[in-house]
Amino acid sequence: GYTVESTDGVKLGFNGTPPSEPTVTVALRPEGIQLSPATDADTAPNRVRTTIEQIVYRGLSTHYYLRRPEGEPLIVVRQNDAGADVFAGLAPGSPVLASWAAERNLIVRDDA
Repeated sequence: GYTVESTDGVKLGFNGTPPSEPTVTVALRPEGIQLSPATDADTAPNRVRTTIEQIVYRGLSTHYYLRRPEGEPLIVVRQNDAGADVFAGLAPGSPVLASWAAERNLIVRDDA
């Protein structure tokens, strides 16, 4: 695997071989993101500190609208299962760590 750093300092870990292009676009699906309590030691790849702005219950899933310190939005979608992996005490204004597995990072190729 390999790690790249985005222009805003987020480290992204990938599996496989690095792309030959010097600049790439990375896509991340909202259901692939996990939420956990934010701590000061969160510097590993595929993690960003965020703050919850809004939580919207949508029947089978809950959408978490987050904001990064730099102002960029991030949306997380979690299934509403009995064994849901979201921790208790989430509310607007709560600091949280958004993280995901390396295989969730998808490099989008521009074939145009």
